[in-house]
Amino acid sequence: MRAGNPTGGSGNARGIVPRVIVERRVQLVFLCLILSQAAHSVEEYVTRLYDMLASARFISSLISNDLARGFLVANVVLVAVGLWCWAVPVRSGWRSARGVAWFWTVLELGNGVSHLFFALLRGGYFPGAGTAPLLLLFAGWLAVLQARQGKNHSTIFNLLGEYHGEYHYPAGPFSGAYCSLKLSQKAGQAGCFVLKCRDSGWASAGAEFKDGTFTVQDQEVLLHPARRYSGQGEWGEENITLIDQVSQELTLQIHNWGPGIELKENFGHRMILKKIR
Repeated sequence: MRAGNPTGGSGNARGIVPRVIVERRVQLVFLCLILSQAAHSVEEYVTRLYDMLASARFISSLISNDLARGFLVANVVLVAVGLWCWAVPVRSGWRSARGVAWFWTVLELGNGVSHLFFALLRGGYFPGAGTAPLLLLFAGWLAVLQARQGKNHSTIFNLLGEYHGEYHYPAGPFSGAYCSLKLSQKAGQAGCFVLKCRDSGWASAGAEFKDGTFTVQDQEVLLHPARRYSGQGEWGEENITLIDQVSQELTLQIHNWGPGIELKENFGHRMILKKIR
């Protein structure tokens, strides 16, 4: 699907809160970063960072007179907040999701660099230095993914709407069939789609439709059908749509449409759709 910048018209339903589309890879790497922080906290606790670093000692003392207990509580809260950020804002696509991800990226980059810097100053091991490379790895990876995604910023709110057009099928029964695609949003999901095609008049062809969810990965919109089909020609997630920032036309390339139907690559199976509202 080639999507323009379809912000015009009345396609954006009233009352829908805009949600940022966060790549699955960003979500996964973010989770790995938080789990790395958990491992990092364990290392710091076991090696008694609170006895060696003034800032850690001060934060621990604000929670408890027992520095070990205060440090443990502080780190449990830190990791819990990180997991919540992954589970709620990032996975649900809150408008603040990118800001949250960047906050943790910068925080953990600084955390990892500081531990390695202290180890370098000491000329040997410093508490937390063992897991610091994990923080740098996943924070750096997350920064790269977010920077790349930011070049083609897109939200579900901008894509919501209804598109009508024609199925450019090379032969019957669906050659020239009328098609419609509706992109909407439901609570807790990145986005939902319903794709319908109506018989163009050829014999034995009935109306067909697919539904499911859609997400954005890099510069591509991916349709994830709710119902899977067995056998050759399974209609799967390889149905990819590209976002075009100029026109309001969508070109949906169909690779597989149903059981027993195999659509060859570059064989002309595509839908040209225009946003109507």
